[in-house]
Amino acid sequence: MWIRATTVLSLDLPFDYDADDVTLERPPMPLGEQRLRHFAERALQLTEAAVVVALDRAADEARIAVAGHCPDPDGDDEAWLSLWLQVTETTSLCTVPPRLRAILPAEKALVMPLLTPGGLVGAVAISPPCTSRRTLRKLEALAEDLALELELRERQEHASPPPPAVARVA
Repeated sequence: MWIRATTVLSLDLPFDYDADDVTLERPPMPLGEQRLRHFAERALQLTEAAVVVALDRAADEARIAVAGHCPDPDGDDEAWLSLWLQVTETTSLCTVPPRLRAILPAEKALVMPLLTPGGLVGAVAISPPCTSRRTLRKLEALAEDLALELELRERQEHASPPPPAVARVA
């Protein structure tokens, strides 16, 4: 025996759906990734570049943040970006590999290392390269702050927990 249910929709009833009320909850982004993304967005605004890519090597796993008008990099693109930016030792104009030109749409990009006294903690690539000395100085200061913060965060994550407090019984 089959039972057929019929639902009748009336167009006269009020439509109760408000698109502004819908919120999709995303999983919280780790603080290091938030800071890296914020840096990439600030560098993009400062340099008025097309795309800014920031690499964090201080963490256990390299992280990439991309800001600008480009497709989101997939896992392979992130691996290529990471490999390309890891060899950066000085600020210079570098040829963008053809494989990465969908993300960094230029033949050359300004690549800047994120250095701390402890060593290289990341890199930044800016496309097309900015040439204003004043802008570069501001970007270097911003990059130095990020590098120190990344190194500090990495030390805090790997620091041993403080010893438990001992209560004295009198």
